Amino acid sequence: IVLSQTRLFELNRESDKPIVTILTPKHKGKGNLMVPNRVNDISIKGEIKEQSSIKSFTINNQPVVAEKNDELYEFTSNLTLSSDTITLTITDIYENSTHLSYSVFRTEIDTPKVNILAPYASDNN
Repeated sequence: IVLSQTRLFELNRESDKPIVTILTPKHKGKGNLMVPNRVNDISIKGEIKEQSSIKSFTINNQPVVAEKNDELYEFTSNLTLSSDTITLTITDIYENSTHLSYSVFRTEIDTPKVNILAPYASDNN
């Protein structure tokens, strides 16, 4: 039985790296994720396209569980930002790995203050 399992494992071997798509937070250009200013607790949601099973998946060295849903794996991970970099590492059972690194791009969350200086209205129109 062990020999047949080993053969099946080798017959199914593939060399494609996992493909990761980050859905939230939003992207700003390549390699940047937009995070509101002064917010350190975020949720990262995404999908992984992978033919075989996922052996390991981490975000900032913390293990993440990805659930198989039809053709894709889906994941959601809550993360406390301790730096301005987010790294993802995914390895499948055949040791094909993807390593991604994103910079945190802080976005403004304060509403603008507006003062109207002109036209000046008099008391009698």
